[in-house]
Amino acid sequence: MKNFVYCLAAIALSACSKPAAEIIPENTGPVRDSVEFSLHLKRSGWAQEVRHTDVFAYDSDGVRPLVYHERYEGLPEELSLRLPEGGKIFAAVGNCPFGFNLKALEKFDSMELLTFNLSDEDRDAPLMSAWRNGEGVLELSPLLCRITLAEVSNALDNYVLLEDPRVYLTGVNPLSEVFREEEFRPREEAADTVIEALPCDVGFYTQEPETRLYCYPNDTPEDLLGYIRTEFTMECRIEGETCRYRITLPPFGRGADLRLKLDVTDPETFYWKVE
Repeated sequence: MKNFVYCLAAIALSACSKPAAEIIPENTGPVRDSVEFSLHLKRSGWAQEVRHTDVFAYDSDGVRPLVYHERYEGLPEELSLRLPEGGKIFAAVGNCPFGFNLKALEKFDSMELLTFNLSDEDRDAPLMSAWRNGEGVLELSPLLCRITLAEVSNALDNYVLLEDPRVYLTGVNPLSEVFREEEFRPREEAADTVIEALPCDVGFYTQEPETRLYCYPNDTPEDLLGYIRTEFTMECRIEGETCRYRITLPPFGRGADLRLKLDVTDPETFYWKVE
């Protein structure tokens, strides 16, 4: 199943020019009357920029075939679509950097398995998505999560500095289904580690660096074995020795926006809080 999902992601997301607006013709069955369907699109979560939005419509009966696709500039707040009558499933994907292979997504079963790679994300305009049965509100939220070091304090004696502080994540989920809402439980981790340096050394005064790292969700429960947990690490030098302060993050879902506070009390001890 995993290999099939990887293959689907490769064929369903293909680098190409802007896809044309398209009503997908039905191959079989009687001609149906068309009716208006109304959608209201909005965004939620920490991500704000939506550069373009792909909207899909599928019949909700039978094999749930694709009947409509169009890419819109920005995020269209209100849409009125004239489509063949009958129940519909609507899906929207914002900020996808690739065009879509509609042949690979001709049934909703394939759309449900659509997978995206963390390495293809743009933190300024991350992938966003939503789907629903029938007309109404589509509330797009990002998959990408933001982990911010909001505050770091130094309680070492004699005003010893935390020098060259930097932060990074390990155990990072490398890919995810675009429309998944829960059970983000990776069995493998991203190969590359992104390291972000803090603006300056940390001395007597508490620093508020607002240094940010990005990852995909990982809501693995603490007592569930066999899966990878995401960890946050701050690394620094104290009197010439490298010290690492590691936090196993609590389970977090799609679009999480976690803020961390650290208080270093000696080279081996620290306190932390997640907000």
